[in-house]
Amino acid sequence: MLRTITTLAALLTLLVSSAGAQTVRFVPSASWPTIQSAVDASVDGDVVDLAAGVYLEQVSVIGKGIVIRGQGSGLTMIDGQSAARCIEADLPPGGHLKLERLALLDGASSGGPTQESDNQGGCLFVADALGALSAGVVELMDCVIDGGRAANGGGLYSGRHHQLLLFQTVIRNCGSGAVYASAVSLPSGFGLLCRGDLTASDCSFENNGPGAAANGAGSGGAIRIEAQAAQGGFLLDAKRCVFRGNAALRGGALSAVSQMGAGGLPGSVKIENCRLIGNGSTAPGSRGAAFELAWTDIWARSSLLARNGCVGTPDLVDGARRLELIHCTVVENAPLGGGTPGIYDLFSYGSFANIRNCIIAKNRATNHFKGLGGSSPPTVVTSLIEGPTVPGAPSLDLGFIDPAGEDYRPITLSPAVDIGTSIYAAGVDLAGLPRNVGVKPDVGCFENQTTGPAPGTNGTVVDLVGQPIDCLLVNSSGGNVRRQIHVTPGSLITVEVIQPPTSPQPANFLIWGRLGVPRPTEVLSVYFAGGQMAFSPQIIAPGNPLLFTLTNSYDPPPISGLVASTPTPWAGSGFALPFPATLTLQGLIETGGGNVRITNAVVVNGY
Repeated sequence: MLRTITTLAALLTLLVSSAGAQTVRFVPSASWPTIQSAVDASVDGDVVDLAAGVYLEQVSVIGKGIVIRGQGSGLTMIDGQSAARCIEADLPPGGHLKLERLALLDGASSGGPTQESDNQGGCLFVADALGALSAGVVELMDCVIDGGRAANGGGLYSGRHHQLLLFQTVIRNCGSGAVYASAVSLPSGFGLLCRGDLTASDCSFENNGPGAAANGAGSGGAIRIEAQAAQGGFLLDAKRCVFRGNAALRGGALSAVSQMGAGGLPGSVKIENCRLIGNGSTAPGSRGAAFELAWTDIWARSSLLARNGCVGTPDLVDGARRLELIHCTVVENAPLGGGTPGIYDLFSYGSFANIRNCIIAKNRATNHFKGLGGSSPPTVVTSLIEGPTVPGAPSLDLGFIDPAGEDYRPITLSPAVDIGTSIYAAGVDLAGLPRNVGVKPDVGCFENQTTGPAPGTNGTVVDLVGQPIDCLLVNSSGGNVRRQIHVTPGSLITVEVIQPPTSPQPANFLIWGRLGVPRPTEVLSVYFAGGQMAFSPQIIAPGNPLLFTLTNSYDPPPISGLVASTPTPWAGSGFALPFPATLTLQGLIETGGGNVRITNAVVVNGY
């Protein structure tokens, strides 16, 4: 239903603008019944204001920079009906085309199969500028592009040299249309194809990919950005964006290609506080589930790369000139729908990789990194990186809240907590929350916001004046403020149980172990001991292979413990974590007068 034009609005549209003033033209109205009529009457800087409704037009904006705005992307829609582009534009030098609060739906390029220029930009097409001096700006604010079809730039094509700005915009369900005949190029940029600089903030790219016409091929499921050598490279800067379910043979989420040549400069990709989940391809030979890069540097901070996958190699990042990951979580990336994983996850071509304050684990590739041309091994700083799988060894338990539900925030006892390097901890985490909450920043894209110990870890043993004490020690420590200590895999650890001050004689005890990180749901109330344990213990035969009895001074092994012990004070040495793992210890101890109390817990993180 189109908006009724009031008398005041009608008068406003008839005003003659003074020099440099902005004229607003309302559509539909008596003077401008269609979008095209209002666009034709506009000059640089004017606004075409669309009422709510569905417009079945192909709008052409030639030689002017204007604003086209609607009432909201769910209210104002331009529908190409799968037959034509929604909007096509050719900007004047320095022109600024802005689309605001509207949706472009089911647009399609209309050129023949051998005409590349006519097979770009299904919903929105902006023609190439002649050079940097004649470039303009294309801006989308609070828009939706849905269902676009074109060989290149299924949803949107922003031509050479122009700057493309995307804010709070969704590009989804776009893909290839007719595939033009080309000996040198495949379909690309199924969400958008940009041939200049691109800035995207708070945007979402969902389920873009090759259609039947592309036969699963092409590059850049969500975004393809590229530049000729003469352009001098490009910059892609994405903040707080989501890339989900995009597909392409190369670069499931993003393909960035800067051509080498005389005067050519590398491209630059910056990804900050972004989520890349479930991108990639099941097509044979597919590679670079997250990024395909050529002569391009990539810098990612506080971002999540999870459940992306390809069949070929490298699985995740292909061909970075320089690769830098800071506070990123790279987990559970594997071939989508099964299949054989690649040889390596991350590929840095002939240069180097810096990995700082990151988590890289539970990916299926044999190796994490690969370099060519004599490139140096990656520089790794305070990161949790799971090595090659050891037969019989459990996978590193990282203590995520709910990885099955894509919640990769660390719980309080996660080994990722409080081990980062503060110099790399600028900005906020992926949830927009502060870094450096504890003694040190956490590694990975999220920061645990709890500063104290986890429920059930403090114990209930007290001294002679009623103050809580630690009677369970590992390497002479009850842990830091979060009840954690850190050791290197394979190093020997000593477990001690000291005499409770309230016990007049040597005290018997039970110590249980939990291989991995206790979950918040495992906290167990022990009423006779006056408090909570961090996890449910197993006294004799564990029903859960991660839970076991370490030692029991009441009875000798092997019936009720892995190692023998005597009443307190007691120390047992020679224990080790031979592979990256987390071990949590806690138990019960006699405290005199027939009472039994809960010991403190100690979380041993070995990585």
